[in-house]
Amino acid sequence: MPAGHDPLSAHREVAPDAASSVEARSVPLHLDVSLFSSGLNAGIARAPAVAVQSVDLLHPPHCQPGLRSHWPKIKTVGVTFPDGSVAESHPNPDTVQQRSDLVPQRVSRPRPRKPAATRRTAVTDATRVAIPSNALSVTDRLFYLLQPPMETLLSGQELVMPFEPFPFQYQGIAWLFSQHGGLLADEMGLGKTMQSISALRLLMRAGQVRTVLLVCPKPLITNWQRELTTWAEEIPIVAIDGPSPRRRLLWSMTNAPIKLANYELLVRDLEMIGEDDFPSFDLVILDEAQRIKNRDSRTNQAARSIRRGRSWALTGTPIENRPSEFVSLLEFLGALPEHSAPDIRQLNRLAREFVLRRTKDKVLTDLPPRLDRDEILELTPG
Repeated sequence: MPAGHDPLSAHREVAPDAASSVEARSVPLHLDVSLFSSGLNAGIARAPAVAVQSVDLLHPPHCQPGLRSHWPKIKTVGVTFPDGSVAESHPNPDTVQQRSDLVPQRVSRPRPRKPAATRRTAVTDATRVAIPSNALSVTDRLFYLLQPPMETLLSGQELVMPFEPFPFQYQGIAWLFSQHGGLLADEMGLGKTMQSISALRLLMRAGQVRTVLLVCPKPLITNWQRELTTWAEEIPIVAIDGPSPRRRLLWSMTNAPIKLANYELLVRDLEMIGEDDFPSFDLVILDEAQRIKNRDSRTNQAARSIRRGRSWALTGTPIENRPSEFVSLLEFLGALPEHSAPDIRQLNRLAREFVLRRTKDKVLTDLPPRLDRDEILELTPG
């Protein structure tokens, strides 16, 4: 290769005369490379040798899906019912022939079947527990749906009853059993006390209620103690009375599921202990609930400030003078917010849901009509 020659440039010949033409030609740009004689030329050009060897895998291959769905487990509740006896509608001819050999055959005429409207069966007469409207979960609805009839629960097998309740009292017990907030407004003498005691007994046996506060006027404390001993002798009770240190100790007792207190002591003890330190209850029952008819009174404020799970009210006169008294009771039951002003249509709708009222002339039809007679009594001197 001549010195000073650039292999990457093309030869150009230009005439001395500026007017002559210019000739251009292409030159291939190829670089020739020569290897030195080192003995590796043949090895570089030779193809590499390839060998294949089989090796066992440590673990067998398996298919691993790219996306795996994780479905949550659904909680199910199973109920097993006992097998009923199946009546043999079509008897076996062989059995009939064997019976005919032992017993003389007698022709019997079929009895006329009574209409379905006049037959009385145990199913139609049974008092079932209704499912409350606030029971939304399946577990809560099944709890009320699978309850046996009240006649079965109170027939002596589950709970011992000293006396047989009337049919309307079974209905009242079943209604209170399913109510978180209810006003039993039966007329005086129809057994509001017995119905409420029987309902709370069933709730305690079912594990729905463990602590109960019963508030009533002071003269009725002994009456409630007597009725609780008669209808629920297995439940310990304690009456809140005595000086302040004794009452503070009685409020903190945990071995008495039912506590009895009058309205006056409830107001004073709530102020003495404080709302934050006052015990909470699963059920609060107000007897003669018209005592809280004035929403601005201390009695009303004390009753509504108690922390509770269920609220029952017992009174034969839910409205004495004005509709606002009924509104105060609905606020205690949790049916209305505080300081609400519903109209008459809303009160009628709430009364159908939260109030149960029966009168003697509707439920006790076997009783003779009441006779009023004036009697003159002579008073002794002194």
